[in-house]
Amino acid sequence: MHASDALIEPLRRHLEATQGGPVDRVETHISWLLLTPKFAFKIKKPLRLSFLDFSSLELRRHFCEEELRLNRRLASDLYLDVVDIRGTPDAPTFAASGDVVEVALKMRRFPAGSLMTERLATGKLDATHIDRFAERLAEFHRTAPAVEPGSRFGAPECIVAQAAGTLDGIEQHGADGAALRAWIAEQSKALTPWWVERQSAGQVRECHGDLHLANALVLGDDVTAFDGIEFDPALRWIDVLSDSAFFAMDLIAHGRR
Repeated sequence: MHASDALIEPLRRHLEATQGGPVDRVETHISWLLLTPKFAFKIKKPLRLSFLDFSSLELRRHFCEEELRLNRRLASDLYLDVVDIRGTPDAPTFAASGDVVEVALKMRRFPAGSLMTERLATGKLDATHIDRFAERLAEFHRTAPAVEPGSRFGAPECIVAQAAGTLDGIEQHGADGAALRAWIAEQSKALTPWWVERQSAGQVRECHGDLHLANALVLGDDVTAFDGIEFDPALRWIDVLSDSAFFAMDLIAHGRR
């Protein structure tokens, strides 16, 4: 059990008593979500893993603030604030005074059926939605900050290291990555000049970093994305083509071309 586990259920009950309806609890690998009728409160687990460090309250606050900053770029109506959880683990509240025991990201809930994965499953995702999302994404990429000259982000050695790290993880689960590793080595030699050119041209920018269909939304006339990567800059400081390609690959994986 994590140190913050003890406060999640008391906090859920507190929200249920004050928010006017049932509160659902959802747990992921790195966070808890408490879903009230109107809001979602995201609490990061106190973890230190190979790809993130949420081990202290100060770090969890920092990454909540980063998540708010980054995701407001595409979903400002959803990402509301970083809020202190005060009191004790047995009796946590969102009061204005008292000892801070944890921190949460406060978001506005969106209606069920808004995710592109859900709309695709019910036949409610069409080419118009994809076109509008492409326009939104193009403008987002155009205005996102670019890396400084000489940055490691988007440099060939960084791209190859990330690919190798992914393969290492796959092989730890028993898969044979030898053929894919050889293919990456071959492709990296051919693509290195292009990667250098793309970085020099300012096409490596602070992107979303996790653009799959379950992180894309249709909210009325608005088609956008949420839940971008905050915990590892190398996953979001990438070529804008890589950001877009991830979304295109997920469409293909779901049988849409």
